[in-house]
Amino acid sequence: MATHDKIDRKAIAAPDEFQVASQHALSWLQTHRMLLIGGVVGVGLLGGAAAVVSSQRRDAQSAAAIAFRDAHKQYAEKAYAEAGTAFQHIATDSAGTPFAKLAVLYRGHALARQSDAAGAGAAYQEYLATNPVDYLRQQALLGLAVAKEAGGDQAGALEAYTQGSALAGPLQTDAKLGAARIQEQQGNATGARTIYADLLKDPGLDATVRTTITAKVPSEMRPPDPTPADL
Repeated sequence: MATHDKIDRKAIAAPDEFQVASQHALSWLQTHRMLLIGGVVGVGLLGGAAAVVSSQRRDAQSAAAIAFRDAHKQYAEKAYAEAGTAFQHIATDSAGTPFAKLAVLYRGHALARQSDAAGAGAAYQEYLATNPVDYLRQQALLGLAVAKEAGGDQAGALEAYTQGSALAGPLQTDAKLGAARIQEQQGNATGARTIYADLLKDPGLDATVRTTITAKVPSEMRPPDPTPADL
């Protein structure tokens, strides 16, 4: 498969990242609003200085939110080059806000959509270094795995897929399938079969995927077929 197909197929956006970042920002503002109120009942210039700092931070959060919304709109409209540049500006200019961190992840997505595997991989690694929540970490790990796979680094891809598969989240099955596929490509049929057998235990597994991987698993390794009550 061509590099473009690989990197484009897996440039996935997990659900509600923008909403999550907005919720984080709102939570931050609520917290600092209480500090601002506390400053009012403080003494003299100290209370006034706290109010100024809180106001500046609130303005920075608002500006970052607007910039991210606009960049996200460009990304959704498939203007990936423009979106990538906008996300880079947010990451740099709005450092310290939740939108700045999320912009690094989305810059990776935008670069992936442009088939820039090396750039996307670097962005995903930068984002992972920020210690994101698990479901966003999983998303970045899958993006990194695909970027490494597109660049011919099977060992790095397998490591990233494996780390992603260890996290509970919406892309766990994709991560397991990616790890199994790499295992097969490396000639480790036993490792691949073990992953496939584990996937077959999931009653919610897509029917087409189940049919495909069942053929790869020896009968003695297959779990019992799910009952209607499991589905």
